[in-house]
Amino acid sequence: MEKAAIYTRISKDPHGEGLGVGRQEEDCRALCERNGWTPIVYCDNDRSAWDSRKIRPAFTAMIEAVRAGEINIIVAWHPDRLLRQTRELVSFIDLVNGRPGIEVQTVTAGKYDLTTPSGRFNARMLGAYMEFESDHKSARIRRKLQANAATGRHHGGMRPYGYNDDRVTLRRDEAAVVVEATKRILAGEAIKSIMRDFNRRGLRTATGREWQDMTVRQVVLRPRNAAKSVHHGVIVGDGAWEPILSLEDFYSVTALLNNPVRRTSPGRGGKVHLLSGIARCGVCGDVVGVGQGKPYKGVSRSIYRCRSKSCVSRDKDTLDDLVIRWVLGRLASSDAAMLLLDDDNDARSAVRQVEELNQRLADAAQAYAAGAITIAQMTMVTAAMEPQLEMAQQRASTPFRAHLLDGLVGAADVEKEWESIDPVRRRAIVRLLVNVKIHPTHRGPGFNSRDVEITFRSSS
Repeated sequence: MEKAAIYTRISKDPHGEGLGVGRQEEDCRALCERNGWTPIVYCDNDRSAWDSRKIRPAFTAMIEAVRAGEINIIVAWHPDRLLRQTRELVSFIDLVNGRPGIEVQTVTAGKYDLTTPSGRFNARMLGAYMEFESDHKSARIRRKLQANAATGRHHGGMRPYGYNDDRVTLRRDEAAVVVEATKRILAGEAIKSIMRDFNRRGLRTATGREWQDMTVRQVVLRPRNAAKSVHHGVIVGDGAWEPILSLEDFYSVTALLNNPVRRTSPGRGGKVHLLSGIARCGVCGDVVGVGQGKPYKGVSRSIYRCRSKSCVSRDKDTLDDLVIRWVLGRLASSDAAMLLLDDDNDARSAVRQVEELNQRLADAAQAYAAGAITIAQMTMVTAAMEPQLEMAQQRASTPFRAHLLDGLVGAADVEKEWESIDPVRRRAIVRLLVNVKIHPTHRGPGFNSRDVEITFRSSS
């Protein structure tokens, strides 16, 4: 019995069920059985023949088998399952004519004759029509996506984390995770720390995988979270779905994470030192860094040292403990609630400005797409607004007091809560609440707290 290659393909199989290719194969097997051919199945499920960037591995393997003389008969459900572009048809015709005896059969269109002038003409006409139909379909899909974005409808695709399969209503447990991650980032916690905590707790992404730091970042930065619709990376309007975050929190976390001066890996080797870059030298005014002190009785300890001239130095652990006692004392004081009264006017004003500038850029992009302005005008608008946007984002990237101090002010055990928070957030709280200045002291062992000047900031 002659061997026949059955080729099946379907462009979209979002659920991976293979029903479309299964039906094609069933009909093709029936055709092989009627003709006494032994079938060998080559299947490209969820593969488009239109996108030239995507490789069809089964189709490639089948062509190689034909070239090797292993197969002389190709069976498909319809010619468009094999080819949808005229440039592919040219090479396929060359293959068939280069190896006499090769036969192409289809279930719905009969023999696909590429060996005669009339057969090749009909194939080219059919190929041209199929390419036109695919091109037209692609244009309709692009226009539909534009319309969806403009009217706030979702585009379909994979279920976004935080939403149900309808992509409109919230999946409450996942939405709570998005809110938690956002607030922890706004409170100064590192993304890697949040990622590790999520994985330790057994939380998984929408695809069931463990979290990566980039996954946390991408989920938090989605305009969808604030019910904003996006097209080609630009916010184009309001989405017709429930928001997870307030606009204020969304633009705040966006400004914070997109701030070009933000350090993502503070401290050497990932370690975060409480007062490095925060405490200042009482002689020259420069900030202190962490170094290694001279050995005393064979033991060397970490110290804070003036970065520019080494004017002053102080034992790191002892100074950290002193500053933490001041901070915890303030957080546990009877009037600690006063710390939350400052409404961060500048940062909130900057958040509103970021939203306004983003909206103006989106309006300009829509005007260009509609032909109301030229590309030169669009470029001028963008060039004028981008510096303003960058400045507003830097101002908005300052963590809000309410996020930084959440869970600490009014806590029954402030010290226990302090121990549970991320070291990056501890640094942000210290920077928010106190000024630390290190003055010269006498030489030799011992720590004199009177030579360390700690003052609360005016709003603390």
